[in-house]
Amino acid sequence: MRISTKKESEKMINLLNLNRFPYIHVRSDNKSLVLKFLDKYSNCKFAIRDSEFVMSRRFKNGLNRKDILINYKQLIGTTVTISGLTYIRHKKLTGEICISKDMQLCLSISADPNFSTRDASNNPQFSLMSDIFDKNLNKIPNIFTIIDYILKNHLLDIIVEFSVFDKCVGIKKEKVIIWELRTNY
Repeated sequence: MRISTKKESEKMINLLNLNRFPYIHVRSDNKSLVLKFLDKYSNCKFAIRDSEFVMSRRFKNGLNRKDILINYKQLIGTTVTISGLTYIRHKKLTGEICISKDMQLCLSISADPNFSTRDASNNPQFSLMSDIFDKNLNKIPNIFTIIDYILKNHLLDIIVEFSVFDKCVGIKKEKVIIWELRTNY
Protein backbone atom coordinates (compact mmCIF):
# COMPACT_ATOMS: atom_id res chain seq x y z
CA MET A 1 0.00 0.00 0.00
CA ARG A 2 1.24 3.46 -0.91
CA ILE A 3 -0.36 6.65 0.40
CA SER A 4 1.24 9.78 -0.95
CA THR A 5 -1.63 12.19 -1.70
CA LYS A 6 -4.33 13.81 0.39
CA LYS A 7 -7.00 11.97 -1.62
CA GLU A 8 -5.34 8.59 -1.08
CA SER A 9 -5.08 9.35 2.65
CA GLU A 10 -8.73 10.33 2.89
CA LYS A 11 -9.79 7.24 0.97
CA MET A 12 -7.76 4.99 3.30
CA ILE A 13 -9.08 6.68 6.46
CA ASN A 14 -12.62 6.05 5.23
CA LEU A 15 -11.88 2.50 4.05
CA LEU A 16 -10.37 1.58 7.42
CA ASN A 17 -13.26 3.30 9.22
CA LEU A 18 -10.92 5.42 11.35
CA ASN A 19 -12.14 8.27 13.52
CA ARG A 20 -12.01 11.71 11.94
CA PHE A 21 -13.88 14.98 12.12
CA PRO A 22 -16.74 15.58 9.69
CA TYR A 23 -15.79 17.40 6.49
CA ILE A 24 -17.09 18.38 3.08
CA HIS A 25 -15.40 18.91 -0.27
CA VAL A 26 -16.48 22.08 -1.97
CA ARG A 27 -16.06 23.84 -5.23
CA SER A 28 -16.18 27.61 -5.29
CA ASP A 29 -19.70 27.56 -6.75
CA ASN A 30 -21.36 25.42 -4.06
CA LYS A 31 -22.31 27.87 -1.34
CA SER A 32 -25.45 25.95 -0.34
CA LEU A 33 -23.37 22.89 0.63
CA VAL A 34 -21.07 25.08 2.71
CA LEU A 35 -23.99 26.80 4.45
CA LYS A 36 -25.63 23.47 5.28
CA PHE A 37 -22.36 22.19 6.83
CA LEU A 38 -21.83 25.41 8.80
CA ASP A 39 -25.40 25.27 10.12
CA LYS A 40 -25.05 21.63 11.17
CA TYR A 41 -21.86 22.36 13.15
CA SER A 42 -22.65 25.91 14.22
CA ASN A 43 -20.84 25.65 17.59
CA CYS A 44 -17.53 24.59 16.04
CA LYS A 45 -14.42 26.22 14.72
CA PHE A 46 -13.43 25.20 11.19
CA ALA A 47 -10.40 24.62 9.01
CA ILE A 48 -9.99 24.90 5.26
CA ARG A 49 -7.34 22.89 3.50
CA ASP A 50 -6.26 21.91 0.04
CA SER A 51 -7.85 18.59 -0.90
CA GLU A 52 -5.15 17.65 -3.36
CA PHE A 53 -1.74 17.74 -1.72
CA VAL A 54 -0.25 16.43 1.52
CA MET A 55 1.66 18.98 3.60
CA SER A 56 0.06 21.76 1.52
CA ARG A 57 0.69 25.34 2.59
CA ARG A 58 -2.89 26.13 1.61
CA PHE A 59 -4.40 25.67 5.05
CA LYS A 60 -6.32 27.96 7.41
CA ASN A 61 -7.37 26.88 10.89
CA GLY A 62 -9.60 28.16 13.71
CA LEU A 63 -12.01 29.88 11.36
CA ASN A 64 -15.55 30.95 12.19
CA ARG A 65 -18.58 30.89 9.89
CA LYS A 66 -17.84 34.31 8.38
CA ASP A 67 -14.20 33.35 7.70
CA ILE A 68 -15.30 30.18 5.90
CA LEU A 69 -17.71 32.03 3.65
CA ILE A 70 -14.96 34.48 2.68
CA ASN A 71 -12.14 31.95 2.22
CA TYR A 72 -13.62 28.79 0.70
CA LYS A 73 -13.98 30.44 -2.73
CA GLN A 74 -10.24 31.04 -2.95
CA LEU A 75 -9.32 27.39 -3.36
CA ILE A 76 -10.50 24.94 -5.96
CA GLY A 77 -10.71 21.49 -4.41
CA THR A 78 -11.17 22.74 -0.85
CA THR A 79 -12.05 20.67 2.18
CA VAL A 80 -13.92 22.34 5.01
CA THR A 81 -13.63 20.41 8.25
CA ILE A 82 -14.17 20.80 11.96
CA SER A 83 -11.03 22.23 13.55
CA GLY A 84 -9.32 20.50 16.44
CA LEU A 85 -9.33 23.97 18.04
CA THR A 86 -13.02 23.36 18.76
CA TYR A 87 -11.83 20.96 21.47
CA ILE A 88 -8.58 22.68 22.41
CA ARG A 89 -9.22 22.32 26.16
CA HIS A 90 -9.44 18.58 25.63
CA LYS A 91 -6.52 18.06 23.22
CA LYS A 92 -3.71 16.25 25.01
CA LEU A 93 -1.28 15.09 22.33
CA THR A 94 -0.75 15.71 18.63
CA GLY A 95 1.79 15.02 15.92
CA GLU A 96 2.91 12.15 13.77
CA ILE A 97 4.00 8.63 14.60
CA CYS A 98 5.01 5.54 12.68
CA ILE A 99 5.22 2.04 14.13
CA SER A 100 6.79 -0.65 11.98
CA LYS A 101 5.78 -4.29 11.82
CA ASP A 102 8.78 -5.14 14.02
CA MET A 103 7.50 -2.59 16.61
CA GLN A 104 10.12 0.06 15.87
CA LEU A 105 8.78 3.52 16.54
CA CYS A 106 9.46 6.99 15.21
CA LEU A 107 7.53 9.98 16.52
CA SER A 108 7.46 13.77 16.53
CA ILE A 109 4.72 14.95 18.87
CA SER A 110 3.69 17.65 21.31
CA ALA A 111 1.41 17.90 24.33
CA ASP A 112 0.83 21.61 23.60
CA PRO A 113 -2.88 21.85 22.72
CA ASN A 114 -2.20 24.89 20.52
CA PHE A 115 0.03 22.86 18.19
CA SER A 116 -1.20 21.48 14.90
CA THR A 117 0.26 18.21 13.64
CA ARG A 118 2.57 20.25 11.42
CA ASP A 119 3.71 22.37 14.40
CA ALA A 120 4.42 19.21 16.39
CA SER A 121 6.37 17.68 13.49
CA ASN A 122 8.43 20.81 12.89
CA ASN A 123 9.03 21.67 16.55
CA PRO A 124 8.37 18.52 18.59
CA GLN A 125 8.23 18.46 22.35
CA PHE A 126 8.95 14.72 22.10
CA SER A 127 10.99 13.20 19.29
CA LEU A 128 12.03 9.58 19.51
CA MET A 129 13.28 6.70 17.41
CA SER A 130 13.10 3.48 19.41
CA ASP A 131 10.56 0.69 19.89
CA ILE A 132 7.18 0.50 21.60
CA PHE A 133 8.77 -1.14 24.66
CA ASP A 134 11.06 1.83 25.39
CA LYS A 135 10.61 2.92 29.02
CA ASN A 136 11.04 6.57 27.94
CA LEU A 137 7.56 6.39 26.45
CA ASN A 138 6.19 6.46 29.99
CA LYS A 139 7.32 10.11 30.18
CA ILE A 140 4.99 11.09 27.32
CA PRO A 141 1.45 11.73 28.51
CA ASN A 142 -1.27 9.87 26.58
CA ILE A 143 1.20 8.15 24.23
CA PHE A 144 -0.26 4.73 24.83
CA THR A 145 -3.68 5.94 23.66
CA ILE A 146 -2.31 6.48 20.14
CA ILE A 147 -0.04 3.40 20.24
CA ASP A 148 -3.01 1.21 21.22
CA TYR A 149 -5.12 2.82 18.48
CA ILE A 150 -2.46 2.13 15.84
CA LEU A 151 -2.06 -1.49 16.92
CA LYS A 152 -5.82 -2.07 17.18
CA ASN A 153 -6.38 -0.65 13.68
CA HIS A 154 -3.33 -2.33 12.07
CA LEU A 155 -1.75 0.97 11.02
CA LEU A 156 1.78 -0.43 10.91
CA ASP A 157 4.38 0.98 8.51
CA ILE A 158 2.17 4.04 8.01
CA ILE A 159 2.91 7.59 9.12
CA VAL A 160 -0.11 8.58 11.19
CA GLU A 161 -0.97 12.22 11.83
CA PHE A 162 -3.19 12.27 14.89
CA SER A 163 -4.54 14.09 17.91
CA VAL A 164 -5.50 12.53 21.26
CA PHE A 165 -8.28 14.08 23.32
CA ASP A 166 -9.43 13.43 26.88
CA LYS A 167 -13.02 13.10 25.67
CA CYS A 168 -14.66 11.30 22.79
CA VAL A 169 -14.90 13.38 19.60
CA GLY A 170 -15.29 12.88 15.87
CA ILE A 171 -17.64 10.79 13.78
CA LYS A 172 -16.99 7.65 15.85
CA LYS A 173 -16.86 9.38 19.23
CA GLU A 174 -13.36 8.19 20.14
CA LYS A 175 -10.42 9.85 21.88
CA VAL A 176 -8.17 9.68 18.80
CA ILE A 177 -8.66 11.69 15.61
CA ILE A 178 -6.74 10.67 12.51
CA TRP A 179 -5.87 13.65 10.35
CA GLU A 180 -3.79 11.99 7.66
CA LEU A 181 -2.06 8.76 6.71
CA ARG A 182 1.12 8.59 4.59
CA THR A 183 3.56 5.94 3.57
CA ASN A 184 6.12 8.47 2.41
CA TYR A 185 6.71 12.23 2.60
